[in-house]
Amino acid sequence: MADLTINGFAKELPGWYRKYAGSRYFLGYEELESNLSQKAISQGCLEMDDLAKIAEWGGNQHGVKQRMMAANTEAIIREATQQAILNLADPVKALESLYPIREWGLTYSSKTLRFIRPQDYPALDSVLKGAVTKSYTELISKCRRLQELTSVRGPRADSSWWIADVEMALFWFCFPYNRGGGGGRLIEL
Repeated sequence: MADLTINGFAKELPGWYRKYAGSRYFLGYEELESNLSQKAISQGCLEMDDLAKIAEWGGNQHGVKQRMMAANTEAIIREATQQAILNLADPVKALESLYPIREWGLTYSSKTLRFIRPQDYPALDSVLKGAVTKSYTELISKCRRLQELTSVRGPRADSSWWIADVEMALFWFCFPYNRGGGGGRLIEL
């Protein structure tokens, strides 16, 4: 797959989203997203079991679920996720609020924000770090720009594109070709 600029990818975004939605990675995502984002609103925090579900959805690389559960207390998880929710207006503060969760790291902290508020937050994993950016705030900016540039109706009930939707399409475009993805990169001109 070729490398694309933001403008070029915006034209292909709906197709890459459909491919992602048809993959095994999408299974269970919508229900988990709905449950965790509603819980964040109604309870103001997430719990260890919620983070375990995020780890399972994310593939539980290197046993992150078990390591996170062994290294933290329920109080640490609740306090960190509560602080993240309180700081959602500032992506840097929201992300940093999750750093007290041991064995969680940038990738899973960003996945947590994605589930807390998928309208505004993507996940930054190794695929996107290698093909788009290593900066979480830059990923948010690029996803917002793609959201603005995409003229096709989105997958949400109101036909919108949420940042998590844009990120899923971008992830599948960048996912290795030999594993079913596009193997592409987002480039600047």
